[in-house]
Amino acid sequence: MTNSYQSLEYLAAKGTHAIPSLDLLRLHWSLTSDNPNDCIIILEDAKNSQSRQDPYSADHTINQQPATHPPVSSMSISVDLLDQYQPDWIDAHEPHADPDDFPNQDDHLCPIFDDENTITRCCGQDRPKPGPRLELLAPKGHFVSIRQYINTVHTWLRSMDDLLRAAEGVVSCWPLELEYHFIVPVASFSCLMLESTQTWTSEDYSREWEQAAEMARKLYPDVIHPRD
Repeated sequence: MTNSYQSLEYLAAKGTHAIPSLDLLRLHWSLTSDNPNDCIIILEDAKNSQSRQDPYSADHTINQQPATHPPVSSMSISVDLLDQYQPDWIDAHEPHADPDDFPNQDDHLCPIFDDENTITRCCGQDRPKPGPRLELLAPKGHFVSIRQYINTVHTWLRSMDDLLRAAEGVVSCWPLELEYHFIVPVASFSCLMLESTQTWTSEDYSREWEQAAEMARKLYPDVIHPRD
């Protein structure tokens, strides 16, 4: 008999809010290269940030597990940083976007406004587009697995590296230099709250891992994680 799974959005509309699976919470994920194998480690126990670590690989048993609890057939994924990019860009440029300050209206730095008097271009930059969405759809009769989630989301995020760095420069007022990268906190699996490592120390990494373990303990207080 084929299992029937619903979308993340359908469940939410019915009052059931899916959470990251305990297996998904075992992942510590960075955006340091295009190959997920180089970017992800797997904790033996999501609730213990000091537990054994394994490198991620395409044949690891965790790939077969659902990405969410309960499992879902599809989900829409966004990135908070990119959702904030457009409004923060507008806020950053509007204070100095006065056309009267540009006698030469052909100046490429001259601000341009749309019909609603919202700035569309300033300082030689176009207004960023609204934050993109990734639609993740499992094969018919199946749930979104950790393998599908990692492969699809990692490729998507890496394809937007330049955009993410530009957004970080506006949102945090601190341009992200190339030697630094983003962390993907999987607890925010459908609205990703990426973390920039630019100012991080080893203590910051440890704190991030412990916060993830604390989230796992909070979401699954009575579950003892099975070993692979």
